[in-house]
Amino acid sequence: MATFFPHHHISFFGRSFAELLQCYGLDKDELLGESILDCSAGPSSFAAEANRIGISVTATDPRYYRTPEALESLASSDYEEVFQKVRETPELISKHTFSTVEDAETDRYSALEVFLKDYRRYFAVGRYVPGKLPSLPFEDASFDRVLCAHFLFVYENSFPFLLDSLVELCRIAKKEVRIHPVVNNKGEMHPDLAQARKELEKTGYKSEVIQVDHEFFKGTDKTLVIERA
Repeated sequence: MATFFPHHHISFFGRSFAELLQCYGLDKDELLGESILDCSAGPSSFAAEANRIGISVTATDPRYYRTPEALESLASSDYEEVFQKVRETPELISKHTFSTVEDAETDRYSALEVFLKDYRRYFAVGRYVPGKLPSLPFEDASFDRVLCAHFLFVYENSFPFLLDSLVELCRIAKKEVRIHPVVNNKGEMHPDLAQARKELEKTGYKSEVIQVDHEFFKGTDKTLVIERA
């Protein structure tokens, strides 16, 4: 069966601020003045664009110890691989968010350029922090919201890793955690989602799966929202 992303490694791949807002079902106005952690952020332009308009975003990713030049090289390779995969599997693609693959490619390469410029300028002042789930270098309740896209459910993570990562994200968030999408790499509802939600409920969190106005890969139109009960 065809899958969204290559299995051999986690792609260093990102999206724009506008697209990620759609993924999470959020409006930029409700985030103004808040502090947000973008986790497993990759080369997205979320932090760069958000900070410009008064939303305090810190981005974290395991690869942020690398130089801008190294990240640019890695992203170039992974973007080429991902878009080649997309073109080979048109049956996986929805035209809800982008009319064509070329439109998506243009938008995401633009976001990459914004990220690289911002990373060069703001890495030294702590906007981009090296960090890897399930143990992140932040204090309890460090951010109003914690957001994580295109990592936890779409890759083949074990249930212990998945649950530990969700608990870790909840530890850092004052208000809520949002995870997008909630399907696995084949576009199917993740088999561990229900059990993970039950385990979170035992530790004092409530959760719901919401419909969002975004779908690039078919089935990626839902987001998990977790709040303190």
